[in-house]
Amino acid sequence: MELINKYNRFKHIFLIFILSILSFNVYSQAHEYDIKAALLEKFTLFVEWPDKSGMEDKSKPFIISVIGDNPFGSLLESTYKNRKIKGKNVKINYIKEIHEIDGTDILFISVSEKTNILNIISYTNDKPILTIGDTKEYYDKGVILSLFKRKNKINFILNKEAAKNSKLYISYLLTNLSEVINEKGEEE
Repeated sequence: MELINKYNRFKHIFLIFILSILSFNVYSQAHEYDIKAALLEKFTLFVEWPDKSGMEDKSKPFIISVIGDNPFGSLLESTYKNRKIKGKNVKINYIKEIHEIDGTDILFISVSEKTNILNIISYTNDKPILTIGDTKEYYDKGVILSLFKRKNKINFILNKEAAKNSKLYISYLLTNLSEVINEKGEEE
């Protein structure tokens, strides 16, 4: 029981940490992507991949892929060079084609992919891939988490139906932090 209480306190500390990150004002695009790069890892603390996804195989890297234009520059490499996600080394991929998504654990979808978003979501829809979009408009296209700026702060929307389709379990802690969108595309 004590171990469970420690675990719950640990989760709440990370929840507070995420809240503090989200409350940072964004003064420049570079700073915006510093925050978004850090959020990629923080989100994984509140997401569980299904057993069949191979997440338990620590010999394979945790793969973060960016599809489309790379807004991060070298931030992802420097952020994740010596870090692990889910106990795994992290590999960063920059991809342009949908077929390159295979094996990805987190797919960051750049704004440049607006015209291709439906094809990307069709490809990832039933796969255990945490899709994260770089614009609020992606939530109604089926992206699980959509990041956006509002009043110089980073916010995100969770699409519960998209998460359900991917077979990912999203913790209620992350759900409570987001502007949750229901199956009808309406804010709850």
